[in-house]
Amino acid sequence: VPIMRGRDARLLRQRRLEREFPGATLCTLLALRRRAAEGVNDAVMIAVPGGPPLHEALAGIATRQALRAVTTPAMLAGEWVRRARLGHRRVLVVLPTPAGVRLIFLDGARPTLSRLTGPLTPASTAAEIARTVQYLQNTQRVERGEAVELWFWGMDDATAAACLPTGVAVTPAAAPRLPSLPDPERDGLDALLALAGDSPGPLQLAPDALRLGWLAREYARWSRLAAAAVLAFAVSLGGAIEWRIDRDAATVTSLVAQRDGLEAEEAALAADLEGRGLTLTEVATIPEAATALTRGSLDPAAALVVVGTGFATQSDIVVNSIEMRAAAIGEAPTAGPSTDSAPDSADANADDAAPDAGGDAAESCVGAAGPGVAMLVEFGLAAGLDARRRDAALGWVRDAAGDLRPWRAGPAARSIGRRDAVVVSADREEAQADMQWALCLHREAGA
Repeated sequence: VPIMRGRDARLLRQRRLEREFPGATLCTLLALRRRAAEGVNDAVMIAVPGGPPLHEALAGIATRQALRAVTTPAMLAGEWVRRARLGHRRVLVVLPTPAGVRLIFLDGARPTLSRLTGPLTPASTAAEIARTVQYLQNTQRVERGEAVELWFWGMDDATAAACLPTGVAVTPAAAPRLPSLPDPERDGLDALLALAGDSPGPLQLAPDALRLGWLAREYARWSRLAAAAVLAFAVSLGGAIEWRIDRDAATVTSLVAQRDGLEAEEAALAADLEGRGLTLTEVATIPEAATALTRGSLDPAAALVVVGTGFATQSDIVVNSIEMRAAAIGEAPTAGPSTDSAPDSADANADDAAPDAGGDAAESCVGAAGPGVAMLVEFGLAAGLDARRRDAALGWVRDAAGDLRPWRAGPAARSIGRRDAVVVSADREEAQADMQWALCLHREAGA
């Protein structure tokens, strides 16, 4: 038949069937292979030429119960091969039936030839098998010299061996079995009837008018399945949404609890600091202050930690050393321990004219502070800063130095290597990235 698509192809198949089988309503056309170069499809036409009594009988059955399909032994044999996933096999099935021996040639799962011969006798059946193989070779369905595979269904081994033709290229083989269905080699036609009761397959001969009850029942079944699937999806989606809501609610509750805990910890820390004469804004970070408080008091070493951490939080400021010196009333200043010193860095950036400026700055810091504890913080600026960032960094030093109570800043910051007090400003040439600075912080005794 010509290659066509859509409604035109359906009408073409119907006209061909009406022309080949006039008056037969139980018929179908089965496509075999496509020859695109020639613009045609090879097909086989299957029909049951039943008269009015057959149609009336089928219509009476359809009124009493759903009619699923009208099929033939050849079509059921093709469905058996399809269910066995042997679409590449080409076999000739020898099947005894009450009407005679039926010879069915299957090209994969497609029945391309079905012949009904006489009763089962070894001589006549062997002759019919030889005649059928010759016909398959003449019609080029089988190449000459190619052995045709034979399946004997519904007969014993001795009878099957007696039915083998002589001088013909045939090869007996074992037929495949399907789960939960009888053995076709033993039961023959009964196995095909069991297949028809289980699932006859999509290929069948009855028109839709006779199968209307079955189609309606299938539509209702698929509708119920679709509704169940939609309901299950809705329930799953609702469960997923509810789980997401519960998870988010638990997360929010946890975050609120953490915030309340932090606020309670902050309040407790603020109360403890207030009893010691400090506030939260006077320290750089809460963890360092809390660590200092756990040791019992803000001793000078703890103060170094607090102040040093505050400087370290500024990425544009590099702290080189923090030195503390104490001078009791009526005593000369003495050198104390240094928590972090970088004399190489300070000396490298100091003026050549005053290599001991760092020590002079420490002595002058203690001397200017008077009795108590003095802290000398030596720092520099990070490399590569523009004027705006240098000014902002040095401005932070000014603001932080005045907000570190009970520590008090000295009169001004001094650059190492210079003996005169300078105003911290990025506009001055002293505020370069390689300059080192010293800031004097003083804490009176008993504060």
